[in-house]
Amino acid sequence: MSSPSSVQHMRPQASPADPGTVVAEASGHAAAPGIRPAVQRLIDAYRQQGYRCAALDPLGLAAVADFAPLAPARFGLAAAEPLCDDGSPLLGAKTVQELAAALRALYCGSLALDASAVRDEARLAWLHAEFEAPTRTQSLPAAMGGTGLLARLVRVQAWERYVAQRFPHAKRFSLEGCETLIPLLDVLIEQAGASGVREMLLGMPHRGRINVLVNLLGLPAPQLLSFFDAGDPHPERHKDLPYHLGARHKVTTRNGDVELRLAFNPSHLQSVQPVVAGMARASQDRGAAHAPAQALAVVMHGDAALAGQGVVMESLMLGRKPGYSVGGTVHIVINNQVGFTELHLMDAQQPRYASDVARMIDAPVLRVSADAPEQVQRAAEMALDYRMRFGSDVFIDLIGYRRPGHSEHDVPALTAPARQARIDSLPTVVERYAARLCAAGLAASWT
Repeated sequence: MSSPSSVQHMRPQASPADPGTVVAEASGHAAAPGIRPAVQRLIDAYRQQGYRCAALDPLGLAAVADFAPLAPARFGLAAAEPLCDDGSPLLGAKTVQELAAALRALYCGSLALDASAVRDEARLAWLHAEFEAPTRTQSLPAAMGGTGLLARLVRVQAWERYVAQRFPHAKRFSLEGCETLIPLLDVLIEQAGASGVREMLLGMPHRGRINVLVNLLGLPAPQLLSFFDAGDPHPERHKDLPYHLGARHKVTTRNGDVELRLAFNPSHLQSVQPVVAGMARASQDRGAAHAPAQALAVVMHGDAALAGQGVVMESLMLGRKPGYSVGGTVHIVINNQVGFTELHLMDAQQPRYASDVARMIDAPVLRVSADAPEQVQRAAEMALDYRMRFGSDVFIDLIGYRRPGHSEHDVPALTAPARQARIDSLPTVVERYAARLCAAGLAASWT
């Protein structure tokens, strides 16, 4: 089920006279009028394999594939050559060198498109066109970008630090290292409202749940903190675990209200996926006709659980049956690159990824660095558009890390000392994004 280990290996054999005879047959993309076939093959190679060269790991520990198989010379192209017979620009570029740079920026940055499992040509064409279009986050409310996005990240980070300071021994499965999950969900909700969705059914494991409950689902912070406080006058709360809780909350978007329902989930991780699918199907069946556009299923996964628990595979396949389909689920992988204490890094050379289960159902995967907030928003927009347009599952692989370890009782300096030293040396996503805004003159100096 894994894709070939390099661009060169997946190609037909090139003749000495034409070293650029590459993936045109495999891609299904014919050269557009005015574009030479070798140039089209270069574009197709980036579309198919660029994700393997993408800089996605905030820690910089996961190896990426070599750029050499994507070099223009492999396609018989010289850097200074014009792109089209008529001299028109392509992706804003007029020469092969400029085109290669543009393709690298698009497909090998902090957001990558892995559509290698998608076999439908219409869907592939749409994915590539959307990915190559100008960034579309200008369609979001102003409060969701720039300093508004920064303020959102500050609230997410501040909550984790406050709980850690007040209850240092409380087990909360911190979201630190994947804080951009909250802005990602914000965008999904906003875009869902614009698409006519009126109910969003959510499922998730422990990691980040407490932050989601407070910062997205409106659960009062004092109520949630009472689960940690031995002196609280509600002793019954001390017998439950806050990272199992569900909630309901109504969010007002520019295009109407969206009702959020987070399913309760005990310590069985991905068992919540068929539960959420059933909730979504019941909501869609309510009324005169089955209406997949009105209710959206969003399931969050841990990277190791997604790859290893059979209920995931069973649910994905069952969701393709007419009586069980929910018109597509948006899957979000909260990817810490660690399964409990065992490293679970991406392997671009193989290539192997936690989200390879998506291949079972021909689903595209948008892989994005958790330390690139604006690209995370872009991934959310594109994923929601794909689900609404094609009624099919789509995956967002949010690649981050866990700053405090598996849980707050873990000592990651013992279980993964080199990795933890790297984590401790890195600025947080708040610090990185604030510095970027300041450098662009969009925010005051950050201290």
